[in-house]
Amino acid sequence: MRKSLALVTVLAGTLIISAACAPRSANRGHIPPPSQLEKLEVGKHSKDYVRNVLGTPSTIGTFDKEVWYYIGRRVEQWAFLRESIIEQKVVAIYFDKQGKIEYIQNYSKQDGREVEMVGRETPTSGRELGVIEQIIGNLGRFNRPASY
Repeated sequence: MRKSLALVTVLAGTLIISAACAPRSANRGHIPPPSQLEKLEVGKHSKDYVRNVLGTPSTIGTFDKEVWYYIGRRVEQWAFLRESIIEQKVVAIYFDKQGKIEYIQNYSKQDGREVEMVGRETPTSGRELGVIEQIIGNLGRFNRPASY
């Protein structure tokens, strides 16, 4: 009797623990389905039409305002581990000067590149304040008009 109770307890615990380790999937952003992209015709449709069909873009080009990006990814995470990217797509829609579609480019996860961050810091003038100095330094500064 004791052995069977112990076995049932171990099995129940194992099931509960393994259920907690199931992967969690999440969709981030917006990946337009192919059926919506097929509605877009190069040289014919305008920005307004694209916005009506696909919705607002995820972002617009920083240096070229005539490029709209629809960015989306599907990620999966196991328990407490880092999430991994399962699928990533970027649809870039380029417009000409008249606001009509010039061409559409699709990018996938394989087109992406890792960018290394630079470890240098820009020096600033003045001195660094500690937490206490910042709190004490702000006493009495409330409700003063801002000077520009």
